[in-house]
Amino acid sequence: MQFYEFGKEGNLAVLLIHGTGSSWQGEFAEVIDGLAEDYTIICVGFDGHDKNDHNTFRHINDQILGIEKYIKEHYNGHLYGVYGSSLGGSVIGKLLERNNVQIDIAITGSTDFEQKANPWAILSTALITPLFYYLIKAKHPVKILRNFLDKIYGDSSKVLGVMYKGISYKSLYNVYYTDLVTPVADNIVLQNTIIYCTYGTKEDTKTLTRRYIQHFPKAELVALGGMHHEEFLIFNPDEWIDMMKHLLKRETYSYPSNVR
Repeated sequence: MQFYEFGKEGNLAVLLIHGTGSSWQGEFAEVIDGLAEDYTIICVGFDGHDKNDHNTFRHINDQILGIEKYIKEHYNGHLYGVYGSSLGGSVIGKLLERNNVQIDIAITGSTDFEQKANPWAILSTALITPLFYYLIKAKHPVKILRNFLDKIYGDSSKVLGVMYKGISYKSLYNVYYTDLVTPVADNIVLQNTIIYCTYGTKEDTKTLTRRYIQHFPKAELVALGGMHHEEFLIFNPDEWIDMMKHLLKRETYSYPSNVR
């Protein structure tokens, strides 16, 4: 696991956590400078998801423990803010559940918080991993898959560009599997933490909102109109920065209707 810091030392610190099969550069390269104007930005590169890290991703718990250790050693156990994209939101959920470090503002992005017991977790992972691995590795994915992504996002190449090409099959498999079988507790309420859950309205909003309230009953839900899974971050980085600056200041964020 690797950590990368940007911005002026001494500013309030905000940690950015990437998602499954992606990289911190792929997801956050276009937003770091905008946030680093006001905050110290820390990006984490999970095991197996970073060109400077040659470890295999073995379990989501390893990443949680590694992040806790980093926060304790470098920030006295206290961060001002954390944003977790997709899988990164699951990590945030476990950090909040364990409550071993203080996070003032926690923001999840399109995290589904899906949980499965075996054998369903094994079956689901066995079905999804080969397809996703192919999409990440293929220089030119078959037309039917490109068309599928184009239909959803409008630009399959930009979506695939977020992915980390160096990931191993074992790392990708372990990410899916261990995330599914590592539950996040229900009814997480922390006295000194504000929780925001952001999601696109073209996702399965009924399921997502039910799970958000299940895990974080006092969270503020932020619906991003017309957006798919993390589309807002990938395709609208400037507007995403604006959203983050509002939420990190504990201000209401009004999503503009004219954004793609």
